[in-house]
Amino acid sequence: MRFGNGVQTKEQAQEWIHARIESYEKHGFGAYIIVEQSTNEVIGYCGLFYVPDVNGKHEVAIGYRLARSRWGSGYASEATQAVKDYAFNHLNLSRLIATIDPENSASIRVAEKLGMTHESNVMFEGYTHPDYVFALNKQ
Repeated sequence: MRFGNGVQTKEQAQEWIHARIESYEKHGFGAYIIVEQSTNEVIGYCGLFYVPDVNGKHEVAIGYRLARSRWGSGYASEATQAVKDYAFNHLNLSRLIATIDPENSASIRVAEKLGMTHESNVMFEGYTHPDYVFALNKQ
């Protein structure tokens, strides 16, 4: 959780899950569980997240988290590609962003593989440094 909000309590995790359910109800999208097919093990999530203020604009961000044991195995690239396709082809979104800690080189590579480019930086409230904003517009 180096690039996230750190280790969460059970209550914080439950609040996060409740917020994802509310996102489906309000926006029609949210987080999707990533399951390793051969073992049927839940190894993370990937999905779409409504962000009300990124440099003054409403945005939809693609984001993910994976179990450390699955890092570097291509799951993030596969999952983000599937979610991007769903966002553009089924939800008819015209743009996606990703906010990424500048030190998170692995997530930067995933965003670039997805076709995203560094567009700007954003300073979120409570952060100690700006994040990169990567963006991709539907072709």
